[in-house]
Formats: sequence, C-alpha cells, structure tokens
Amino acid sequence: MFLPEDVEEIVSLYLQLEKNYLIYSSSNKVDTQTYEFVMVSRNGEHRCYAQVKTGNEPLDCKKYEHLISKGNKVYLFTVSQEYKNNNNKNIITLGKNDIIDYIYNNQKIMPERIQRWLK
Repeated sequence: MFLPEDVEEIVSLYLQLEKNYLIYSSSNKVDTQTYEFVMVSRNGEHRCYAQVKTGNEPLDCKKYEHLISKGNKVYLFTVSQEYKNNNNKNIITLGKNDIIDYIYNNQKIMPERIQRWLK
C-alpha cells in the first residue's frame, strides 16, 4: 500500500535505529540503479548500501558483491521476499515481517503519510 519512496524511508529508518547506521542524505540523489542510498556505521569503519524493491521482482545478491569490499555491507529488501544467490554474510536480506513489525512498533517516528495509513 505504500509508495516506493515510503518503503525506502522505512528501510532507512530501520537501518538507522536498529542497525546503528547514519545516512548520507545526499546519497539518495545519486543516479544509480544498484542502490538507493549509502550509510556509514557509527564508528566509521564501513559503509552500508541499501536496495529496496516494492514490486514482485527478485533481487540477485551477486549483483551487489562488488559493494562489499573493505568490510562494507549491503542490505536488501524486496516485498516479494525473493532473494537469489545469497552466499555472503555481508549481504543481508531483510524480512518483510521484521519490517512490518518495525513499522508498528515505531509508529511515532514514521513520516506523517505513513502514520495516516496506519490509522
């Protein structure tokens, strides 16, 4: 029911609150098909790249392996929950139920448009 931008915002908030990342806000304006935005761990030791898909398309983890050098991580979320070739511990797939639980458990920090959907 959410717009693609809403789902990206939710995943961004999830990674910031639950995984302790800080977002580079200008990175979501980068013209790339590979990831939505870049984040950094709070201690600055590694970067995190996030890809979010709202359609029925699967995500192939091999497509993101080039991003995990130097201990970097990739977080993937697709509504379809179809992840292919996930053989790397630094490529983390997010479960739909975890994200749904996160939304309901953190309604007060959700953007207003999302809060309206929840009422």
